[in-house]
Amino acid sequence: MRSDPHVDFHRSGIWAFSNGGWTAPLVSVHRPIAFMILKSAPMESLAQNIDYEVEQQMRRHNAEAASPQAVALWHAFERALDGTVSWSYTKRLYEFNARQPWFKYSLMPDVGVSIPPPPSMITGLRRFVTFDPTHTLLSVSFTPTLALYGALDRNVDATDSAARLREYLTRAGDRDVTIETYPNVGHQLIVSKSGYNGDRTLPERFVPGYPQIMITWLAQRGFTNAPGNLGSRL
Repeated sequence: MRSDPHVDFHRSGIWAFSNGGWTAPLVSVHRPIAFMILKSAPMESLAQNIDYEVEQQMRRHNAEAASPQAVALWHAFERALDGTVSWSYTKRLYEFNARQPWFKYSLMPDVGVSIPPPPSMITGLRRFVTFDPTHTLLSVSFTPTLALYGALDRNVDATDSAARLREYLTRAGDRDVTIETYPNVGHQLIVSKSGYNGDRTLPERFVPGYPQIMITWLAQRGFTNAPGNLGSRL
């Protein structure tokens, strides 16, 4: 892209959705990007986010009473990966819980599961489930950031993630951080009564103000008008 005459590399940034919110800060630390726009981005560790999603799904299917068992199963799997719990214990727990009526709502895979996983997978899985964005976020500085959340998000704890993002980027020295949380919308910023994916309010529509907020935010920082009036030619 640096050699493309149609691209102003100094005004190139990242738009990231959901899990991309973990990836974008990693990129910003290692690549010269002009800005980040984060939509429904989790700022908790992956393990914490799994706990939140499991609890929300169990509540959705009226299985909230079994949430502690579902979360405990995930914790056993995570701890087996880091070696603090035996795989034999995790396998017994999995086989017992797989017979429970609530299991299908736990987000734990019910087919093709090998406990323990093949050795070739364990290292990757360990890195996956133990990922925590805190260190990366504390290394982000001088990257203008716009973060958008839905107050009814059932995939990401929007309240906690927004607070963490502001805290970490402020501590890192990033002085241009804008965070907007919209009521009555879920993970995709689509108007919804419940916030769960698929439970939308018809007619299907984004929350008022989105995506216009992104265009306005970019324009205020000079990212929309490229040299030579390039924008008018595209």
